[in-house]
Amino acid sequence: LGYHCMPPPIRSEGGGVDRRRLEELGYESFVREYERRNEPVVIEGVGEGIDCIKKWRKRGYLLEEFGDAKFRCTSVQSGGAMKVTFRQYFDYVKGTKEESPMYLFERDFCQAGMGKDYIPHIKSVLPFFVAGEDRVVDGDLHRPDLFSLLGPARPDYRWLIAGPVYSGSSFHIDPNATNAWNLPVVNAKLWIFYPPGYPPPGVMAVGGGDEVIMPVSLGEWVLCFWDEHKKR
Repeated sequence: LGYHCMPPPIRSEGGGVDRRRLEELGYESFVREYERRNEPVVIEGVGEGIDCIKKWRKRGYLLEEFGDAKFRCTSVQSGGAMKVTFRQYFDYVKGTKEESPMYLFERDFCQAGMGKDYIPHIKSVLPFFVAGEDRVVDGDLHRPDLFSLLGPARPDYRWLIAGPVYSGSSFHIDPNATNAWNLPVVNAKLWIFYPPGYPPPGVMAVGGGDEVIMPVSLGEWVLCFWDEHKKR
């Protein structure tokens, strides 16, 4: 019983997601090959050119600069959220061995001072992030940031996510039906993608597909359905 309550080891199988180097993937190529097709892609070499990412990776930097700033903390099993300082959360993750640990999921991290480095640096490296600069791709006008049209009614769109081993979200569909960029700072995150209309084994779509129900936790899902997932 104790063994089955511990998080199981998970090893990525690689999957069928394309990997492209940043220097070889231009704006037009990205739009044509991935955005229009609604297909994921791993862009390698991004963090190498962003100054703030280099600083965030230094041991002790975030704790020294933002240790007293408060961030939103939650987990798959918690059913709610709480605010903790980065220092308090750092102390928590050093000793946690939970199956579903708490993780930081903060939409206002820029207000804590982190945005002064993040926003200008990432836009200087990634042409896909330059909002307000419409371009023509294959004869069609392309606007990279449609949510900018909403002004103050724009939904939350920037998130800081951090957590220990086995932390993370359950299967879900983006509530705003958007495309998302995810930039790992340190370590790695395992992604499991399924195309629209094909729910993972053990996961049931409800409400027209806007929500999903998992009858088990993430750890149990891996124990019960990982082999079936790999077959698919």
